[in-house]
Amino acid sequence: MVWQSFITSLLLDILVIVGATSLLYWVNDRTIHSNIVQHRKLIIGLGGVAYIGLLYALQAFHYALDPTTAAFGLHWTFLNLMLLAMYLIIMETGSWLEVVLWITLTGIYFFYYSSPVTVFGVSAYLVWAAILIILRRRGQVIKYNRIAYYGVMLAFGIAGFLTIYDMYPRQFDFWFIIRQFTAYIVLGITVGEFSRLMVATDRREDNLRNRASHDELTALANVGTFNRDTLNLYRQFKREHDPFTMFEIDLDHFKAINDQYGHLKGNVVLQAVATELQQTVKQLDQHAKAYRLGGEEFCLIVQAVLSSDDVARIALAFQSHLAQLQLTQVDAELTLTTSIGCATVKPQHNKYFDVYAEADRYLYLAKDGGRDLIAVEGDLLPRHSA
Repeated sequence: MVWQSFITSLLLDILVIVGATSLLYWVNDRTIHSNIVQHRKLIIGLGGVAYIGLLYALQAFHYALDPTTAAFGLHWTFLNLMLLAMYLIIMETGSWLEVVLWITLTGIYFFYYSSPVTVFGVSAYLVWAAILIILRRRGQVIKYNRIAYYGVMLAFGIAGFLTIYDMYPRQFDFWFIIRQFTAYIVLGITVGEFSRLMVATDRREDNLRNRASHDELTALANVGTFNRDTLNLYRQFKREHDPFTMFEIDLDHFKAINDQYGHLKGNVVLQAVATELQQTVKQLDQHAKAYRLGGEEFCLIVQAVLSSDDVARIALAFQSHLAQLQLTQVDAELTLTTSIGCATVKPQHNKYFDVYAEADRYLYLAKDGGRDLIAVEGDLLPRHSA
């Protein structure tokens, strides 16, 4: 009967800890709900305290039913769940507040209920508290080393078990010790490998999302992302009047570059343009994002209130830096030029794509004017001036 009870308890514990781990990862990494994202740390902290509190309540109920089984019932399953929950939460998302809270509450619990307090018990408690601090400081390193992960987990479990065992000494039972650590090891490996599976799955999903939203050649956001971002920015403009300006950029004479140097060298040129565009994004004080719309067409969106002079300055700086690039992989004598059309979203734009259509018209105005030009809201700037 004891072993049947042990196996049943172990299976139930596996279901509980896998479910709790899934919830932790969902809150910490997977949900995009704005309220949860905004208060993620608080939710995890409160959830962890509530989970540990529930386990203590179940332990107290279990003990009230049968005080002869000591603190945590016949198999001490609640202790395993408590220790592993603390280990995982501090490892993944724990704060110093949680560490201090759990060390303090456990210390109060230990010194209040221990009768008598022994040097062995205090030593086990201090080792357990030290491991908790190490987890908070080095958890992100430990979690990626499987040997360290399980080694520290085992030490944490042994220290916690000995702390409680010293509080509630019972007649030595070899098979009780075997059951206790068998359950802890099984649960620990289950939650550890399940966590690794969740992390690997998240990485694969992130990689797939990145490949779906970015251009493979240049690593810039692709046209699908551009469409979604433009729609969202337009909606935000209609709601909150947050302006944005679109710079549509076309690399001049790219067909001739491809014809003269070949498509592989042409790809090098496109990557150089993308790199320079990303540098422009990094150098701006305003929030901005770069896109490759297809072929030799690129776009820069800047979310800010920009004057015509600001727009001209940004466009001219990009043109100037691009022209100074030394493309030794292609031809050291090759100078890259671009035509740029710039348009800012306006109240009279009735559809989200109207601002792009306007920037596109200005781009063709720059191309028809002789290329290597900038057109801001329909006005052509003198070449190489702003």
